[in-house]
Amino acid sequence: MTQHTQTPSMPSPLWQYWRGLSGWNFYFLVKFGLLWAGYLNFHPLLNLVFMAFLLMPIPKYRLHRLRHWIANPVGFALFWHDTWLPGPQSIMSQGTQVAEFSSGYLLDLIARFINWQMIGAIFVLLVAWLFLSQWIRVTVFVVAIMVWLNVLTLTGPVFTLWPAGQPTDTVPTTGGTAAASVAPAGERP
Repeated sequence: MTQHTQTPSMPSPLWQYWRGLSGWNFYFLVKFGLLWAGYLNFHPLLNLVFMAFLLMPIPKYRLHRLRHWIANPVGFALFWHDTWLPGPQSIMSQGTQVAEFSSGYLLDLIARFINWQMIGAIFVLLVAWLFLSQWIRVTVFVVAIMVWLNVLTLTGPVFTLWPAGQPTDTVPTTGGTAAASVAPAGERP
């Protein structure tokens, strides 16, 4: 008969526990989209630290799940910090005044505050992410974008993303003074 000997199992290498960002990919993609549209006061280093916290390989699955439960309020707070919304302290201090608003005014305020085109763009981003994540490892692209944004804060942009013929806000002048080019009232130039 054959004798079965049990060899002590070696601990798995740490690289086996890289689970990716999963749903947090969409969180960061939304942030990148809002940053590109100019809606965020993005803090790249804080977001990179948060991403590293989410990517840190943890062998125990329960600890991995616990990390995501801890990351939910941290992600919400970081998202709030990246926006230009007032802090919770100022909202609480103004709470009595906000409570005096009529429901019609609050509804009108919310309707003016929400950008429906951006909501539509976020929905399209969600569908694209759900579709593409079946075949593409989205975490690689999200991490690359985050690293690129952090490098930009250190070195400045090496190239511009605007087309060469992008119109500017400046108006060319001919060198004359404004007073010389304006005709007095009643006279034709």
